[in-house]
Amino acid sequence: MARAAAAAIGGHADASEIVAASAAADGSVGRALALLDRDALDLRNRTLRLLEVLPGVDPRALHALGDRLYGVDPAPLAAFIDTVNGWLHARLTAGGQSVVHLARLAEVWEKINTAARDAEEFNLERKPLVFDVFGWLADASRR
Repeated sequence: MARAAAAAIGGHADASEIVAASAAADGSVGRALALLDRDALDLRNRTLRLLEVLPGVDPRALHALGDRLYGVDPAPLAAFIDTVNGWLHARLTAGGQSVVHLARLAEVWEKINTAARDAEEFNLERKPLVFDVFGWLADASRR
């Protein structure tokens, strides 16, 4: 994060990137700085586009997203999981949903975060995680 802050202050991030990161951060300075780090904001936007079409799933787009998370750098995985958690939070707090649907979303939230911790801790391949996450969310999105 210190690198993102230094880049933003040093002029490596343009004003539109800073505004977009700030808007996406929901008031969190740390999250805004994380979104300015490398391509985290683009990763967030791609993830959101895929989340918005659920329960539909585009396997090619999921492969591409999984490729973006490849490696051992924790930042892309953290950005992906933070985006998914934010999306889930919005659905869980929106109201107007049945208790059964909310329970399914909460269960998926727990599965996703457990799987993400395991992927990071045990250095597991991240592409299967992406497919699992979107599979679980697609199932939970169907009423």
